[in-house]
Order: sequence, then C-alpha cells, then structure tokens
Amino acid sequence: MRKLVTLGLAAALLALPVVSGAQLLLERYVSGEHYTTLEEPVAAAADGEIEAIEFFLYGCSHCAVFDPQVETWAAELPEDVAFRRVPVTFSGLGPLFAKMFYTAKDLGVLESLHSRLFDAIHQQGRDLTNPSAIRKFFVENGVNGADFDASFNSDTVKQQVRQASELMRAYRIDGVPALAVAGKYTTNGRKAGSNDDMLGVADFLINKVRAAR
Repeated sequence: MRKLVTLGLAAALLALPVVSGAQLLLERYVSGEHYTTLEEPVAAAADGEIEAIEFFLYGCSHCAVFDPQVETWAAELPEDVAFRRVPVTFSGLGPLFAKMFYTAKDLGVLESLHSRLFDAIHQQGRDLTNPSAIRKFFVENGVNGADFDASFNSDTVKQQVRQASELMRAYRIDGVPALAVAGKYTTNGRKAGSNDDMLGVADFLINKVRAAR
C-alpha cells in the first residue's frame, strides 16, 4: 500500500506544470498593488528597445534625493533598454523647470547641468524660479547668454515642453518621482514601498516585457 501511495504522489508531481525561474520572478510584484498597468498603452519613442522613463520635477526634494540612485541604475541598464527623463508640468513651477531642462538639452549641456540644477535648488537654496535667475545660472556654468536666450525662447523648446506635458497625462502621472516602462506600466515610491523599491519594480517590469517578446 505504501508503495502504491508513493507511486501515486510521484505521478501527481509529474503532472504539475514546471515553473521556471522567470515565471517565479514574474509573480514577485502585482499589478494594481506595486505598479499600474495602463488601460491604453502609450506609443514608446524607443524603436525596438524597451523604453524606461523617469518623470521628475526639479523642485521636488524626493526627486533630488532619488536622482543619484536613478543615475546609477540607468548607467547599468542592459543594451536593449532605452532610458530618458521627462520633466512634469503639473506644479506651479513645472512648466518653467521643464523649459529649463529642455533648454539645457537643446544646448548640449544637460549631462553636466542636470545634477547641478538639483544641487543649486535643494542644497544651495538658490532661487531659480524666474527666467533671469535661470539665465544667470547657465551663464555661470559656461553657456553663452545669447545662446541661452535663443534656445530658452525657441519653438523647439516650447514644443518639447508641450510633448512632455502630453506624455505625463498619457501615463497618468500624478506624483514624482515616477517610472514608466514600455508604454504599458508605471510605478512610484508609494506603490513600490520606497524609491529604492521602485527601481526593483522597474527591473521586474523590464524583465516582464522582455520575457513576453
């Protein structure tokens, strides 16, 4: 009888589906709890790559603390992941700070000025809440004043700010910092548990998209 029971258990175990490590990974976080699955996917800008977006605001202290972490994380992303930052425009200073971001990008100085802008606002207490103060900051950091004026007031920068605002609404971003993956998923520190955990959820979502391809 014991032999028959043993054989029966063995047969039952053989009948169970095999769960791979990847499948176990895909059960670690839950949609609606740790991240949001968009009902209407957003067209991703990255052609053939998995797009990861950080939504942020220069005036946000949480974004300032998170910035070095996301910088390190982004530098270690696999080659099939395209990372970019998008400034939000929903606060009173959002549109101005977004304009500041895209001006730095247009002038080719974003890489060198991005963290400095956070530090100027949150560590040095510098007032960058008007165009004149922003212009002075850029000039102090090696940007020609005339070049700043041309870029800051250009249609190119204005269009990029509009596009950022549209993207923010399409992803239904209502707080920062937040991360979006592949036009399908979003997460933030509140949903993930912390900003550190948000990066773990983003890694999970990237693997989820990759596994579905």
